[in-house]
Amino acid sequence: MDNQDFNKLIKGVDQLVEYKKGNLQLRTTTRRRYLFAPVREYDAGRIKTIRTLNHLSQNDLADLMGVKKKTVQAWEASRNTPSGVASRLLSIIEDDPGIIRRFVESR
Repeated sequence: MDNQDFNKLIKGVDQLVEYKKGNLQLRTTTRRRYLFAPVREYDAGRIKTIRTLNHLSQNDLADLMGVKKKTVQAWEASRNTPSGVASRLLSIIEDDPGIIRRFVESR
């Protein structure tokens, strides 16, 4: 351990002592690096529209999103709604339909 590392360690211990005495308050907030758009909500009609505009069957959409066909069917029948991650994927597909091609395998 060099002198600089030792001094950082001592400074940290000193700060800990001051915190324990009540003379120092720790930083409790973290700085966000990015501010993301909120996750969109999708209803049955909007999901079906995204799927049909992209010429996808329910099986295709399910495979693309990594879910079961029954999940897509439940979304489109309003029995269930997509989770945050699924909604984010739907928004990516909705905004940039060309991205689908990146996931198509040649057979």
